[in-house]
Amino acid sequence: MRMLFVVCLFGGMISGIAATVEKFDFDSKGQAAWTGLYDAPKIVAGSHGKCLEIATARPVNREYLSPFFKLEPGKKYRVSCLVKVDKFKPGYSPLAINIRWYSAPEETCGFGGWNIFRVMREDKNKTFGWKRVEKIVKVPTWKGMEKKIRYGRIQIRNFRSIGQAKVDNIVVEEAAPTAKAANP
Repeated sequence: MRMLFVVCLFGGMISGIAATVEKFDFDSKGQAAWTGLYDAPKIVAGSHGKCLEIATARPVNREYLSPFFKLEPGKKYRVSCLVKVDKFKPGYSPLAINIRWYSAPEETCGFGGWNIFRVMREDKNKTFGWKRVEKIVKVPTWKGMEKKIRYGRIQIRNFRSIGQAKVDNIVVEEAAPTAKAANP
């Protein structure tokens, strides 16, 4: 089990699929399981125990990566978590949650990734209480791809913003081939 930011994911039977790939929980493994690119992850009290917090007093970047977890090329996965943005002053983005793709865990640079959730300066509601967000992602496969994507990492970050955001209960689980996210 692993934890990411202040996002909590949960498993169980969803859309007929029961295989949970990964749960990220700051209560069990805490910040030791996460990598901070600019500073160490800050673990604080959250909605259901401890969570990850991104807090900045000036427009700087914060970025945190989960441990690697296994994926199967071409399969769909549901990524869900709880998020909260308490404060947001002018800047670009107080919170973005992404899934990054890798062919092997020893890679330092992946294949990019897909956005799971983000708050942007153009959004009308930049601050909100705890809410559950989810996205269905399909592990990409491209014709002629030399290396297959077999691992992922959750990335939680802000981009040159001032404010405070939290993530709790992050879950990555296999989804049915016909699954669609609850929030588009």
